[in-house]
Amino acid sequence: MIPVLSIPVLNRYDLLEESLKSIDFPIKEVLIINNGLENYVPSRTDLNIRVLNLPSNLGMSGSWNLTIKLYPHEKYWVFTSADTYWIPGSLKLLSEISKESSLVTSSEGFSCFSIGEDVIRQVGLFDERFYPYLFEDDDYRERLFRVMKQENGKHLSFDNKYFNVVSPSGAGTTVESDKQLKEKFGKTSLYNKKYYMLKKSQNFEIPGYWDLEIRRSQEWL
Repeated sequence: MIPVLSIPVLNRYDLLEESLKSIDFPIKEVLIINNGLENYVPSRTDLNIRVLNLPSNLGMSGSWNLTIKLYPHEKYWVFTSADTYWIPGSLKLLSEISKESSLVTSSEGFSCFSIGEDVIRQVGLFDERFYPYLFEDDDYRERLFRVMKQENGKHLSFDNKYFNVVSPSGAGTTVESDKQLKEKFGKTSLYNKKYYMLKKSQNFEIPGYWDLEIRRSQEWL
């Protein structure tokens, strides 16, 4: 059984409904982090689903971090985007290959992944200065690689494309379906890329932290 599956969502709740329908393996709890403006009530009732209707958008990093903080005793956590569909058997495979010391990504990269407790211990949480979305996954992967080169991080692993899922077109089915979000995404992505390149120039040694001014200036909704 998978301990927790976290699904951040901003809009296109119809795609989230289809994603939930594709779940074919036992999950102790499905956590929906609703960052959008609409309250969401799932139609599927046979799953243990908890919905957090938030007052504002936490962003991708913030949503991932919140999940880990809310379920601190799990050996690993599974995350998926709201528009990703599970291929039959892929959740079962993910449960078999996920472990405490690994970051396991899917055929669609960080559209679906699991991350173990030892990885969080060694690498830390996701950098919430990447807001609301973009480059937070690239940053974490590079930080993990950096730790894996150190003696105390040699037991960690990054397992890429070990299981298959379907993610139609990334942000194209969500952000780009809304003209306002699409325009703001273009602006915020420029900041996130600039920040990522700054961290890269300093070998990803810059500590990530939540920043009030960035949170305000990068707002989408």
